[in-house]
Amino acid sequence: MQDKMIVKKAIIIAAGFGSRLVPITLERPKPLVVVNGIRITDTLLDALLNKGIEEIYIIRGYKKEMFDVLLDKYPNIKFIDNPYYETCNNISSVYVARDLLENSYIC
Repeated sequence: MQDKMIVKKAIIIAAGFGSRLVPITLERPKPLVVVNGIRITDTLLDALLNKGIEEIYIIRGYKKEMFDVLLDKYPNIKFIDNPYYETCNNISSVYVARDLLENSYIC
């Protein structure tokens, strides 16, 4: 029973447009925006890895191909594409990862 309570993976919701950061997000997805010299996503990924979470999924949508740059520094992350990101809200990102939710951090 105790093993079921241990978080073993993380799912990062990163599919949206980031409209509150326009015009910055016209060029790149919000998670890839650099703040104080560090991409927003790197801060989260580093924190998860420092806590021993190595199974990490990023749900992407808007400008999804730009997320591939993360693989240089984080080769073990996996991507899940959200085909509904343009018409639905964040719940659609949870939906596309529904089979991975057990024992997961949702970020």
